[in-house]
Order: sequence, then structure tokens, then C-alpha cells
Amino acid sequence: MLGVVPQWMKYPLLFMPFELICGKAYRDTLRTIEKYSVLNESQKKEFFDERLVLRLNDAINFVPFYRSFARDNGFSRITSPEEIKKFPIISKSELLTGLDLFVDERLRGRYFAASTGGTTGKQTKLYISNECFSKEWAYVNSLLASHGIDPNSKRISLRGVSGIQSGELIGYNYIYKELLLSPFKLSESSVLNNIKQLIDFKAKWIHGYPSSVSSFARILKNLGLRIPNIRGVLLVSETLYADQRLLIEEVFGSNIVSFYGMSERAVFATMARDGTFDVDCTYGCMENVDGEAVCTGFINRATSLLRYRTGDLIESAPSDLFVTKVKKFNGRWGREYLTGRSGCQITMTALNTHSVELDNLDSYQFVQSEIGIVNLNVKSKNKLTSSELEKISSIFQSKVGNELEFVCQQVDEILLTSRGKHVFIVNNIQI
Repeated sequence: MLGVVPQWMKYPLLFMPFELICGKAYRDTLRTIEKYSVLNESQKKEFFDERLVLRLNDAINFVPFYRSFARDNGFSRITSPEEIKKFPIISKSELLTGLDLFVDERLRGRYFAASTGGTTGKQTKLYISNECFSKEWAYVNSLLASHGIDPNSKRISLRGVSGIQSGELIGYNYIYKELLLSPFKLSESSVLNNIKQLIDFKAKWIHGYPSSVSSFARILKNLGLRIPNIRGVLLVSETLYADQRLLIEEVFGSNIVSFYGMSERAVFATMARDGTFDVDCTYGCMENVDGEAVCTGFINRATSLLRYRTGDLIESAPSDLFVTKVKKFNGRWGREYLTGRSGCQITMTALNTHSVELDNLDSYQFVQSEIGIVNLNVKSKNKLTSSELEKISSIFQSKVGNELEFVCQQVDEILLTSRGKHVFIVNNIQI
């Protein structure tokens, strides 16, 4: 309903703080984060141990998958964190075949559907509890505040085109105090034509994908322009590379904030200045299992995940059981991108979406050999009609506007890497 309200009527939302927008769950989570931050190391361990043991027992008592597993394996109660080893390591395959078994029965439908991509090439559906959204923002905003950024100040956001009219560079989301900037419409001419609007918005920070923010920074640098009074940059959803960081720091300053997280809300690890990551032990916990991050989340009861395989390889400091410091993450969506007609780079993060049509596919893959044109190869056990293929194309077309033209075709096999891994994007354009 808010989408049909005239923009001028939404403007007062700029002045509504997150404490009101996100409600009680947000405020309670902020208090938990603040309480934990002032504890000594012994108290922090006690706090974490109690939180984890409670989470494990709640899973046994209220989550069908874990209740059945505990019963079949002869235990009914957990008394120490070390007993997490009694639980199985799970992966996306369990969610694909039995998602409803991971829902905490106390929620009674208070959740919504979302999705995540993965190395299987098939979209994974999951549930997010209504209050999880508010809790997540509490962690993000607490991180921002710790870097001297006021979460209630205005920002420029480069995270896709939702909220921006087709063909436009700029849109607004007043609830989140955002000026929305389309990564697909970024060019020297479009920025130059809209620079007054960008400056007059008086944003204090920038929020976006590293690929999009670095593109914006490069354009401003080439034009000899700056957005004044930017106090920090929050980079999300993609790996931040050294050259991107140097460019962003040159144009927007050195206060770069980032974290490792995931759609499943199983882990939250904040990036330190040296590029390492600190796992937030009030959000969840992480194990290093044969070099892979295996995580247990505390904040999303709609999809209760214990010992969940993330598919991301890590290098971590030695630990007895739980990882608290990660030296490096590997295996995430990296520099795979499609090239739009304007030359912009469109990453998988910008294309990730949820739909029934994609649920019914075995896998899909984007293959590009010509700028602006992409073959969208889909694999399905059922023969797809031309209208079904057109519908699948339109899902992604709506994400990128006229930057790309998708040609959807059904194939028998999807290309894999030499190691047998699925990649979403195969870019054959010679640079």
C-alpha cells in the first residue's frame, strides 16, 4: 500500500527513527548487544554458553527435525555447549526436501518466505521470522554506530533497482532514509546530470555492493566530483577486493564498514581494519569443519539451523570448538558478473531473487558472449513451454531493465567447473 502513496506524503518518514520503525524486537536486540559489549571475557563466555544451550534445547523441544533426530539418537536435553557435536551437520539439501521440519512450532505462521542461491545451482527457499528482520537491523545499525555512523542519518544506496522507476537513475525509500541509485544506470553523464540532486539529499553514508560502490566512486573520480560529508561506507553481499577498497577510500574516505552474513541468518561476522572478521557470539556461532564454515544461528526461528554448512571455505585462527576470528573467507560469489549495454558490471547479488518459477527448476545459469545479451540456460525435469521460458526471462529482466536482454532456453546439462562446481555466471566476453 505504501508504494501508491505520493512521494511528498512519505517524506516525514525520513525523521522516524529505527527504534520506532523496527519495534520492540529491534530495541531488545540492541540492549542485548550493548549488555554483551561491556562484559569481561569470563562473563561473555558464560553469556554465550547459556544462549547456545538454550538454542539447542529449544530445537529439541519445538523443531520437528531436531526433535526426531534427538529421539532417534537417544538424547532429550543439552547441558553444555560441547554437546552441539551430538547434532548432525546439515546443508541446503535438507532445506530443499523438508523445509517445514525446521520451523519452530511456536511461531504459528509469523514468518515469510525468502530464498538464497547456492553452489547446487538451484534456488533454496527458506523462512524468515517476522521479528528476525528487526533483529538483523539491530546488528547492522549497532555496527554502524560503532564506526561513528548515525543509522538514522540519510544514505545513498546502491543495492539493485527495487524502488526505482524503470529507466531512472534515482529513487527514494523514505522509511530507510535512502536515496536509491541504480547500479545499472550509472554513467558519467547520468551522474553529472543528477549531481545536484545527489548533493542536495545531504547523505551521511553510503550502503551498497562493493562492485556498485566502486563503480560510483570511479565515475566521481573521473569527473572530479565528490559527495560532501560522507562519514562512512557500508559494503554488503559481495567480497571486497583490495583495488575496490583503495578506490572507495580515495573517493569516500577510509571509514569502510562490512560484515559477513547470509540469507539464512546463521552468522554475523564483522570486518576488522586488517580484513579479518570477528564472529558475533550473540548472533550465532561458527565451527571450522574441514575448512568450511559451519554455523548455528540464534535469531531466525522460522528456519532453525544448527550446524549448517555455508558452502564457504574459511581460514581461521586455531580454536578448541568455536571460531571467533576468521582470517579469510573463500568461495562466495566473487567477480562473476554480466556486462550491461552501458558497460556496467552486474553481479549475481543483483540478480538473486525468489519466485515459484525458479523453485520448479533443477538449476539455471547465465552465459554471456556478447555485451548486453545473455543466454539464460535452465534445466528442468519437465518440458517447459515458450510462455514459461518467457516468464523466467521476465523475472530477471525486471531486475536489470534494458541493460541486458535475456534469451531463455531449456538445456539438458548446466556447465560445471573442472572441480564439478556450479557457477551461476559464465562470462565469455574477452576484455
